[in-house]
Amino acid sequence: MHIVKTANRGRKLMSCLEGKSEASKKPGNYKCKKCGAVSEKKKHLCRPSKIKDKK
Repeated sequence: MHIVKTANRGRKLMSCLEGKSEASKKPGNYKCKKCGAVSEKKKHLCRPSKIKDKK
């Protein structure tokens, strides 16, 4: 993550996970189109797409 110096006094801001997944690849989670990281929350990724069931 990047440290952005703004009004938040240098604290880390949530941005893309940069390839470091925080959840498993299962239907209902989100995968970043840019770096491939997987997360349960859409806000944690820069280009999220929902993982769908394989039929």
